[in-house]
Amino acid sequence: MLTAVYPPYVIQDSTGFSGFDVDLLKLVCQLNNWTYEIRTVPFPTLLPLLAADSADLAIGAIYYTREREKEGTPFSAYYHETGLVAISRPGVELSTYRDLPDFRVAVKTGATGEGFIRAIIRDRGLNIPLLSHSSTDTCLKWVSEGKADLTLNDVQNSLYLISNNYTGKLLVNTGIASSGILLRYPLGFPMSPSFAAEHGEALNSAIDQLDESGLLESIRKRWLPAIQPAGVSYWWLLVWLPVVILIIWAVFVYVQRRTTARLRRESAKLSAAVDQTTIQILILRRTGEIELSNPAFRSAAGPGDWTGKVCPYLTGPFMDPDTRERLLNRALNGEVIRQTVSASYREKASVHIEVQLSPVRSNGDDITHVVVFARDITGIVQTEDALRQAEERYRHFLKQSADGILIVNPSSGLIEEANRTAAQILGYTDTELMMLKLDQLIGSDRIAQLNRQVNETGKAWGEYDLVHHIGYPVHCDVRVTSVELQTQTVWVVTLRDISERKSVEEALRSSESLYRTLFGQSPLGIFSTDSRGMITNVNPRLVELLRLADPSVLLGKWISDIPYITRNGLDERYNEVLTQLKPVVAATTSRLTESTILNLRIRISPLMNPDGSCAGSLSVIEDETDNHRTIRALSLSEERFRTLVESIPAPVMISRMTDGMIIYGNDYTGGAIDTPVSAFVGQPITAFYANPSERSALIAMLQEKGKLDGYEFRARMPDGREVDILLSVSMIRFDDSSCFLSILTDITGRKQAELKLKTSEEQYRSIVENMSEGIFQVSEKGQFLSVNGAMCSILGYQRQDLLALNYSTGFFYHSRDLITVMRHATTPGERRFVEVELRHQNGSPVAVQLKPRAIRDESGRLLYYEVLVIDVSDLKASENEKRKLEEQLIQSQRLESLGTLAGGIAHDFNNVLSMILMASESMKILAGDDEKLNRYADIVASSAERGAAIARQLLLFARDETIDLQPVNLLYIIREVTELLSHSFPKSIRLTADFGTRSGIILGNAGQIQQVLMNLCINSRDAIQQVNEENPQGVVSIHLNERNGEELAAFLPGVVTGTWLELEIRDNGSGMDSVTLQRIFEPFFTTKSRGKGTGLGLSIVHGIIRAHQGHIRVESVPGSGTSFFVYLPNLKTRELMDNPSAGFDHPDLKGTVLVVDDEELIRETLHEILRSTGFQVLLAPNGMEALELYREKGSQIDLVITDMGMPQMNGGELFKRLKELKPDIRVIFCTGYMEQASKSDLLKRGACDVIYKPFKVQELLASISTVLKS
Repeated sequence: MLTAVYPPYVIQDSTGFSGFDVDLLKLVCQLNNWTYEIRTVPFPTLLPLLAADSADLAIGAIYYTREREKEGTPFSAYYHETGLVAISRPGVELSTYRDLPDFRVAVKTGATGEGFIRAIIRDRGLNIPLLSHSSTDTCLKWVSEGKADLTLNDVQNSLYLISNNYTGKLLVNTGIASSGILLRYPLGFPMSPSFAAEHGEALNSAIDQLDESGLLESIRKRWLPAIQPAGVSYWWLLVWLPVVILIIWAVFVYVQRRTTARLRRESAKLSAAVDQTTIQILILRRTGEIELSNPAFRSAAGPGDWTGKVCPYLTGPFMDPDTRERLLNRALNGEVIRQTVSASYREKASVHIEVQLSPVRSNGDDITHVVVFARDITGIVQTEDALRQAEERYRHFLKQSADGILIVNPSSGLIEEANRTAAQILGYTDTELMMLKLDQLIGSDRIAQLNRQVNETGKAWGEYDLVHHIGYPVHCDVRVTSVELQTQTVWVVTLRDISERKSVEEALRSSESLYRTLFGQSPLGIFSTDSRGMITNVNPRLVELLRLADPSVLLGKWISDIPYITRNGLDERYNEVLTQLKPVVAATTSRLTESTILNLRIRISPLMNPDGSCAGSLSVIEDETDNHRTIRALSLSEERFRTLVESIPAPVMISRMTDGMIIYGNDYTGGAIDTPVSAFVGQPITAFYANPSERSALIAMLQEKGKLDGYEFRARMPDGREVDILLSVSMIRFDDSSCFLSILTDITGRKQAELKLKTSEEQYRSIVENMSEGIFQVSEKGQFLSVNGAMCSILGYQRQDLLALNYSTGFFYHSRDLITVMRHATTPGERRFVEVELRHQNGSPVAVQLKPRAIRDESGRLLYYEVLVIDVSDLKASENEKRKLEEQLIQSQRLESLGTLAGGIAHDFNNVLSMILMASESMKILAGDDEKLNRYADIVASSAERGAAIARQLLLFARDETIDLQPVNLLYIIREVTELLSHSFPKSIRLTADFGTRSGIILGNAGQIQQVLMNLCINSRDAIQQVNEENPQGVVSIHLNERNGEELAAFLPGVVTGTWLELEIRDNGSGMDSVTLQRIFEPFFTTKSRGKGTGLGLSIVHGIIRAHQGHIRVESVPGSGTSFFVYLPNLKTRELMDNPSAGFDHPDLKGTVLVVDDEELIRETLHEILRSTGFQVLLAPNGMEALELYREKGSQIDLVITDMGMPQMNGGELFKRLKELKPDIRVIFCTGYMEQASKSDLLKRGACDVIYKPFKVQELLASISTVLKS
């Protein structure tokens, strides 16, 4: 939005330039896509608005009166808030008037210009003449000719200088950078600095485009017809020229005759006018002498013949010869000269003549004479001087007035002029104030009120709050007068700041209100009198004090008439006040009744008139009856106090608070104090202190508390001894001074006893604190009185926390123990320890032995209990551990016996099963194609295998083997264990197996892995049975899956990368809580009832898994079941098949085999099987016979197959004897049971193989084939 401003007078201008400006502005805005608004502002505010960027450009403010041949005369301007511009002589560029060099003389026009020019001279500190002329043209001409240095004019008159092509510089507003852009057209747009910087070039460019397009020319023709040369067509002259010439000749002859007659008449009229005019007219020759003059000149210059004489106005004292010569030459050169000259003529006052020299041309256009027109303007100049002086006086009055004065245009409300006082009252500068409207200061509603008053009476006045520049109200007395000034009605507004008067009035009202409040509410009786002593005013307290019915009892009465007052010379004191005008104080009494007498103190003060005379008196009556009673009581009390102090059996002293001087001391002596404190009277209190600096601390405590009891300090006796004193001090008034009353108690003996007691106590405390046993003292109510460090350590408390407990609540783990301990503490006789459990800070029990005793005073009254505490927790733990170890040993021995028994039973059972299994296989061989017989043989073999599985289960409890790790197939072991356990589980518990992988090869011991699976599955069965023992319902499922090592490492620390097998045994049994989960792998820990579990199952499982480099973890939720996860490294091989002996097709075997077994059926069965295979078989029932047989036929025997457990000589001894006979003998052991260590020992000693009964024929033949081939 472009904001254009222009002064109001442009609208009234007749040149057309205002319309030119507006049309041109509209086209410029259209070219640049600018929006715009145009508003009028007073001319004095126009350029300041541009300077402050409050408007963008001005139109109609600077223009030419006509287009000149010399266009584009450069100009700039220095602008002043009065609306003036300063014009300097040629060749001088100004930024401000301070830059004008060799300042000599200045001219002005008008009072405003003179005031400003005087300010310039004063600011420069110059003493130069100030010239003036009423003609603007003359002032501008003097400056342009260099005769004057500076003049001030308004903008329109200054532009006249340019329009007349003067060469002087016009200085306009150089304080605004690039503010005026002068176009090559007769137009200028003054602009704001920001708009000029941003859009100045765009403005010129748009006008150039308008000029090139012809639009600018059309606007010029529309608005400036006087400036544009009119186009003329001359073609018609060729046709009409002859006719016109003839007509002109005829007319010329006619006109010449008429003109001659008219000239004669006009000449007569002119001659008469010249003779009768008051203007002096002279015709001068070219040499300057007077050739002709009219009567007005002769009347003014004096009688006589002036022909041939020099014009007196062109010579001294009006003008010097050189100037006259120069003026004549200019007139003879065709110039019209107008000038005012001044001089003293005929001893009169100064005469001012305005002369004008005009050339007179002949018919040949030669200048033959000079006509001088002279007019005496002395009266005009004097009138102007008088007006100027009146204006100066007005300006001086306006400036120096103590009241603020505003000249306001009532129609617009604008403040046109303001003096400095008004600006100071309202906090504005003169310029800021003249940019405001009156309603901005006083409010629109009050302006309407002033308007009505002025319209009715021509003036208005009132007190109003005007708005100060910073916003707060200013209380002013405002008077408005409507006056006519230069055909214009204005308001002269006078402001008088009455803020101080208002403040004084307000303070006076507040003071009066305060006085009335004090007078009416005062607790003292007050009354006033006039200068004669007559009472004029009485307050309520006085009426109440004298027990009067009403104030009217006293009003209008004389002082001597006041009732109940004992005179006692009171009237004379009042006369003294009223005559000598000095305040006095009098004491008197008032007897209200026979028994009621008041003691009164009257303070009488004179009241003064402004002239210093007495206006009356003011009396204040204070009731001192209570004070008199207090003084009497105090005197009596002091006497009693002295008697009491003197009789106190303790040293008593009084010292002043200010300087510490002891002013009183009694004569008491006793104990370590063998000198009475009265001996210290007159000495400073610090002489009594062993450490004088203690007094400052004592005073600080007294000032804070008001008194002090039981303060201990060291006092120095006159002989130099120091004694301990217990001091009680209070602050008192004594002899009208603030003092300390001190009562001293000798505590020297007590301090010595306390020191010994403290030493003894410290020794006792040191012993108690360093004891390893706990000690505590407790009150009868159970509150702990003291505890030592060992007691805190035993129970895990901090000392302050333990002291906060109650002995009878929560201290003992079992509340019954409290009764036991208390009974032992109170029972007379020998003290002994009581074993109880206390509650640790974490809630756990602590086993201790207590030895309590009751502590009583001399009268037998119970003081407290003292208890010695010995921590026996470690001893108890050792005993419990010993007991547990004994129980574990018994359990281990029981298991060992059970294992031995199971091994023997399994051995015999396997022998039987071996015979059955081998017999079934022989039956199948003999049966041939008989299906029925083969089926029976299979039933027998299957039953034997089930019996073998049961035997292996028994042997799991008896094996204590060194791990022999070999590649084994978990799939095969899971099938075998599942098959085995399915016959021992209740029918209502399902046992399922699920294989998520076909690669189940691990490096392990098949027997121990079987033991792990069986233990976990049996635990799952028992957990299901715990839910419902009578009718257990549940599922035990076995899952085998592959897992990645990186995946397991997230929750199993120590897992290496690679493939792992995850064996999961899951049940839906009773589950386990978090406490049980933390202990399940502990040896001998079991949740089963006594006799139903050993607590070794999961401990064995954990050990086996760790021995196989595996991991085990458990997940369980009480009531929802348990899952055991076993993780074992996967070998990724398929060398071991599901049944490694299946499909063995033995070749023809030959040789002699010695079979040694104490079971005849086994010997016969093996004999038949081996003989049918192609072997020669020798039989022996025991080791002794086998050894004899081998000695006889050892060279023929290729292989020995022997049982392990036989009478007379077992298999191990036989093997030893045979090795002695033949070190490389081949021996295969067939046994129903053998420990792993024994098996390993046999293999190390040279045994070829060990086969466990019952075995299949194919397994035996495969082993025989392997041994014989090796």
